[in-house]
Amino acid sequence: VYVDSDANITIFDGGFISAAAFGDGDAGDVAVQANNIYLNDYGNPAFTGITSQTQAQGSAGNIVINALQIELFDNAFINSDSLLKEEFSVNGSGNAGDISITSKDLLLNGSKISSSTATAGSAGNLSIEIENTLMPFDGASINSKTTSTGIGGNAGSVLIESGKIYLDNVSAITTDTLGSGKAGSINLVAKELLSLSNFSYITSGTSGIGDAGSVEISSKDIILEGSGVSSIVTTIGSDSFGEGN
Repeated sequence: VYVDSDANITIFDGGFISAAAFGDGDAGDVAVQANNIYLNDYGNPAFTGITSQTQAQGSAGNIVINALQIELFDNAFINSDSLLKEEFSVNGSGNAGDISITSKDLLLNGSKISSSTATAGSAGNLSIEIENTLMPFDGASINSKTTSTGIGGNAGSVLIESGKIYLDNVSAITTDTLGSGKAGSINLVAKELLSLSNFSYITSGTSGIGDAGSVEISSKDIILEGSGVSSIVTTIGSDSFGEGN
């Protein structure tokens, strides 16, 4: 799927751009280019976003997005997922695709960018290059993860470069696994400022036997501001809660 606009792309209220496979085959890649991209779910019970997805044994495709301004609101998403239908729960092995985003500014308000699998396959890598400001807030997330609690694949790496990065109000940049796979690494470069506040966090973690990945951060200035009233604090870390390291 290739979508190219000389002006703006607006997707809302259950709209989507999608490449999907519901049999044994792979889903296709998705490429979107525009001046401005605006996604808003408006609380619709249907999903609103840009996706490549499989619900059987195939792999999801890669997603490439290039725009001057990208804004996601109210549970809108950009994701590449390999999911499972019940009849494939034993042998599902599809991988999720990589996601690459380039923009001057990226705003995530209660929305997510994700590459994930619920199969034995591995999640994809995330690469985000923002010239000015990356701002996830109000529960927004950027993650690569695997959710299979049995034999599962590895989570992908997360590479982010931006002028300024603000995470606020329980927002997160993560790579994590629940099963036997390893979590990926996180490499984050904020040329001017990295700010985390109100229980936001950056972490690579596992809850199974796999190892957590490394977290490397480079910034001119770093601000970590927790609320100070809870055991849940603003954190940067690499954690393993299972048998891994």
